[in-house]
Amino acid sequence: MDPITALSIGSSAVAFIDFAINLFAAAKKIHTSSSHQQETVAEIDSLSQSLSAWNAQLTSQLAAAQSATSSQCDQSLIRLCGECRDLVAEIEGVVGELTAGGATKWDAVNSSVRVAIKGLKKREAVRGLNKRLEHMRAEIMIGLLVSFQYVNVCFDSFFKGLGLTGNQ
Repeated sequence: MDPITALSIGSSAVAFIDFAINLFAAAKKIHTSSSHQQETVAEIDSLSQSLSAWNAQLTSQLAAAQSATSSQCDQSLIRLCGECRDLVAEIEGVVGELTAGGATKWDAVNSSVRVAIKGLKKREAVRGLNKRLEHMRAEIMIGLLVSFQYVNVCFDSFFKGLGLTGNQ
């Protein structure tokens, strides 16, 4: 065997061993974690649950305050809440696929290995969902700030119309 072929085979073997070690390390982390998920998946799951709760509360408050005089900011927030609901549903689907389970110890270990493999395959998808989640949260926060500013301007003009100002 020539030296180049031996080097190629050796590097392939080292790459395979490195992959196997990383895979089983990820499977062990999944198996021993309390959520039976990879750390990044657990973070996204936690963020999506909190955003979903905020979204539900904001949606109910916007629906209660819905009137013919709703501002464009409110309409934008309602649209963002709908997009947020869709994103949370998509995240829940991915999190469900990347959560290990199993009734017996062997099933749990087997499931952890399968989830680790799926996690490697879906790494970019998880990163994309995380970016979309952060972007959605930022958009909702900006929309709320703009809406608060709009309400503040409306109250100021209302009180000025009554002849009342903050200096009195």
